[in-house]
Amino acid sequence: PFCRIQVAKAGLNACAYHTKCCVDEFGLCYREREVDVLRTDLPDAGWGQDLFLSCTRDALEPSQLKRLKARPPATLEAIDRIANALTVMWLPFGTQGYLMDCDCSVWNIELRRKGTEQWLPSPDCWNMAFSVSSCTLHHLEDNWLVPNTMYEIRVQQTCAMERLSSDYAYVEEATLPGCTWHTHTNIDDFFECVDGHICYAFMGSRYGDGNCCEDHGGRARCPKNAPYMCNEKQDCVGGKDHCCAPEPGCGTVGNGNRVCVLRPFPPINIRASSPAMDSLYVTWQEVVYAQEDFRPCPFSHWLVELQQRYYSHWFGEWEERTECAHTSLQDTTCLITGLEHNASYFIRIKESCTEKPLNGEWGYYDGYFQVRPKPAETPVNLRTYERKINSFAFTWNPGEANDCVFSSWLIKVRPTNKRGKPWNVFTNYTRDGVVINVTRLTGYRYRRNIPPSLTSYDIMVKEECMNELANGTWAYLTVATKPIPTLGPLNLRIKAQGPYWLEVAWSYDRPKQCVFKRWQLEARVSGSSAWDTADLCGEDNLRTSSQCNVTETFRCDTDLTYIGWADTCIRGVPCPITDVPDPTVCRLHCSHQPACQALRYQGTEKQCWLVDSAIRPMPDDPIHQTTGCARNLGLISATDYDFRVAERCEDVEAESGWIYLQTPPEPGEIGYHPKKLWPLTVAAPATSPYDITLEEVLGGDAAQVTFHPGPLRDFMALRSGGVLYRMHDPV
Repeated sequence: PFCRIQVAKAGLNACAYHTKCCVDEFGLCYREREVDVLRTDLPDAGWGQDLFLSCTRDALEPSQLKRLKARPPATLEAIDRIANALTVMWLPFGTQGYLMDCDCSVWNIELRRKGTEQWLPSPDCWNMAFSVSSCTLHHLEDNWLVPNTMYEIRVQQTCAMERLSSDYAYVEEATLPGCTWHTHTNIDDFFECVDGHICYAFMGSRYGDGNCCEDHGGRARCPKNAPYMCNEKQDCVGGKDHCCAPEPGCGTVGNGNRVCVLRPFPPINIRASSPAMDSLYVTWQEVVYAQEDFRPCPFSHWLVELQQRYYSHWFGEWEERTECAHTSLQDTTCLITGLEHNASYFIRIKESCTEKPLNGEWGYYDGYFQVRPKPAETPVNLRTYERKINSFAFTWNPGEANDCVFSSWLIKVRPTNKRGKPWNVFTNYTRDGVVINVTRLTGYRYRRNIPPSLTSYDIMVKEECMNELANGTWAYLTVATKPIPTLGPLNLRIKAQGPYWLEVAWSYDRPKQCVFKRWQLEARVSGSSAWDTADLCGEDNLRTSSQCNVTETFRCDTDLTYIGWADTCIRGVPCPITDVPDPTVCRLHCSHQPACQALRYQGTEKQCWLVDSAIRPMPDDPIHQTTGCARNLGLISATDYDFRVAERCEDVEAESGWIYLQTPPEPGEIGYHPKKLWPLTVAAPATSPYDITLEEVLGGDAAQVTFHPGPLRDFMALRSGGVLYRMHDPV
């Protein structure tokens, strides 16, 4: 229907054509280096004769010629919208024409979905005559326009000489929301079913009315070659479903094309969380239509419903939650309370319209959501089980499990002075009776990763569950390894003896991790049970002071005293009970007597009184503890003593044990040495008599004398003739 003539150098203009016969009519369109000859009297017609052209060639190269470019339309707007088509109208620039060098101009429209990059020619609105000023855009990418989609549209006045074509005029417009059948499958003879299944139209039918979608929810889209869906369940061949050929559509069959009743879209991005054990916090997002001011129906309120899931096969009824019935379309959050802890719920949400039949479609939470379970309780009585110099052990009692299905214990250990360093993490899979023994800790540059002595460690323990939301909270404990104890005193011995004192001494070894506090020296008369403290030893608090002259001792006894109006003993029970060695035994006597309400214990006398409960002077426990101390000035002369000494430290666990004075060997025994003294005070010497008075001279060789003997000490008085008194012990 046309012929294109190319020119080697410059362009052509002012061409005229001549024919030998016939009345065929032609038009000429000038390009840069070409001229198109077109048949104009009949569409798509050729010619059967020679055609002669007479043209003038341009003197200059095309790029050197000054030409007037076409102008874009003065206006461009959408004047009509439906679900799968848009109609646009434009006004050419100027109403009386204008000067330009555009030859054979046409209108071309391109469009694309907003957000995409490639502009596509509209098959409905391409190569339109200059006199056309409106067009309906119905097809794109071999299908109809997609409902509820924003499109970018541009129109251009296109010239035969492309560089003279106008700039584009732009407009954005959205199709109305629609139904699935407002587009077809884009495949001939194939249906799309409601569940997305694609099936062959001739399956089960020789007329292209197959029933292949009956098991997939019915037809959702018609084939490309029969794209119209009818309004009733009867298609153009009388089947159970309804799809008809392009034009004129369903017509009168099936009561015409199916009508799309628009309802609000289901909300999207439905999210749920459980801030507490009885609540759900639900959020969602309303669907914003491509045309933001479009609403399918007047909004009334949000409708939120929950359905409890008991088991995989057992569900409750859907229940509306009125606390979520917000009347503002933008209020899309809701806190639902009063739920069961650890229960699971399905959630669905939709818009409610003022006209109920137009209520929106349900939007569903993906799966079901579980309310926060009641977590396991914090471990109880986290405590030290055992402490050693280079290791420690701890244990605890589990709290109530509640909704927790036990998974493991999570234990973290770290030196207190290494805060900021990583924890050592341990896991145990036994819920009851757990004892964790820590003998190795990594990451702290310890020698062979052995925990050092006298070091404090932080411990954290919590219960982990199959559902991490039921995990318990941390329990905390600080435990320390034991210090290396002092090697303590050595070789306790007697250095000197007196009638009322003994001087003792000892040596000592390295203190290790003991911070010296004092030496504790105790003494007792051999054969007795109670130890007395050497009162004046170790007062200077120097470790080098390892010698003491023991001249005084003291002892304290703790008594339990009943403070009341009267002491009425229980009948039939000795009052007091004697030979009670300590307060614990006194309490035991009281526990055996139902009438015993109070007691009194005297440690020095080893006596216990049980007080009758019928006379109770005060509502509070009237038992009080008192301590009485006695000081002994001077040791007992001529008496054997036992001694023991220990090193006391700031940390009691670094203290030494008792070192006892060993009795030296007797003469003739192995190890005997005369310088090794016994722990024995010497006998006190006799005291001189006093008030000696000459009473009478009895002759030349005798006199009568009177006197008072001194205090008795460690001797036996014997008379041995005359007035001479001699002692049984000459010392």
